[in-house]
Amino acid sequence: MFTKFLGLICTLAAGSTVFLGKVGPFVHLSTMLGVYLSNLCTLIQTSKQEKSAGEMQVVAAAVGVASCFGAPISGVLFSMEVMSSHFALRDYCPCFFSAVCGALTFHLFSVWSGDGETLQALFKTNFPNVLPFYPLEILLFALLGLLCGAVSCCFLFCHWWILHAAKTTPLVTMLTTEKGLYSGMVAFLLASVTFPHSAGRYMASKFSMKQLLASLLDGRKWGFEAQHVSVGVEPCLEWCSSGKPVHVSLSVFLLMKLWMLALACTLPLPAGYFMPVFIYGAALGRLAGEGLAYVSSGWQWASVNPGGYALAGAAAFSGAVTHSLSPALLALELTGQFSHAVPVLLATLLANAVARFGHRPSFYDAVSNSKRLPHLPSLTKACP
Repeated sequence: MFTKFLGLICTLAAGSTVFLGKVGPFVHLSTMLGVYLSNLCTLIQTSKQEKSAGEMQVVAAAVGVASCFGAPISGVLFSMEVMSSHFALRDYCPCFFSAVCGALTFHLFSVWSGDGETLQALFKTNFPNVLPFYPLEILLFALLGLLCGAVSCCFLFCHWWILHAAKTTPLVTMLTTEKGLYSGMVAFLLASVTFPHSAGRYMASKFSMKQLLASLLDGRKWGFEAQHVSVGVEPCLEWCSSGKPVHVSLSVFLLMKLWMLALACTLPLPAGYFMPVFIYGAALGRLAGEGLAYVSSGWQWASVNPGGYALAGAAAFSGAVTHSLSPALLALELTGQFSHAVPVLLATLLANAVARFGHRPSFYDAVSNSKRLPHLPSLTKACP
């Protein structure tokens, strides 16, 4: 446990260079604590050993997700969809109670440390409440969901190809067996590419993971703000630091991070993969929103909100990669922006439909298959 904790600190210290998160190790640490507590309970009630161990692991997984984002409801649902092969109804009450306690503790520590003034959403947005989106924009959110599903298939293919090459290519296989050497080489490559004074200028590499997501969820139009230096906003200035338009920086970010994230996921480090995928989807939605805002600048849709498309893209892409629907609720809990509940859920549903077409395995299933870990077989293949 101490090794996992120390390794996670070192991974997060790399920031957006390695582009990895913390959800997976948090869930692992929480599950280990749950197993220790269940073993402690068996010393008191030996007759309920198997039952208490299973319940404690399910509850611990939900607490691990909820404590990362301060989102108890989506934490429970995500643990049900991704990490639980069987979820009993009797586990609902302890899961929600523990997840709420974990999320409350997370928010209280945030207030006590000075990061926040009160208990609020982790990424508070500034979306307009009077007219959050036009009715016809629902069709555009649906197209965004289809786009996120198609891009997720490309990402999953790149990830599968790298995992396959690591086992079949002799040189790569030799490097992956030397974990220290392989991690150092990959980290050096990613750091060289994202160096702020080189290609990193086009990817806002000076931002941390939290700053990246907060900037992408900004409700203002960067294209309009960039034309007025006096009212320029900091996120736009960072994304335009290369001197190129915003859409160029976002396009370079998406193209580069696609293979960089797939490569970073092969590192033998304690790291999470949900947050990087969530940020990638936000960048994809931001690019679509900025393009729509630029095209519709002279039309009736003068108040198009690119941040809303970033929110829908984040939920849709992360949901498609993990084959789950709970990221839609997680996006709403993270931002407190429930006015976009319908388009976010619609985009996530369509992205999942595209990603699941052809019975493609999810990101977690692909890792389980590559490492030959025990997992449930596909019900569709077992009972066609």
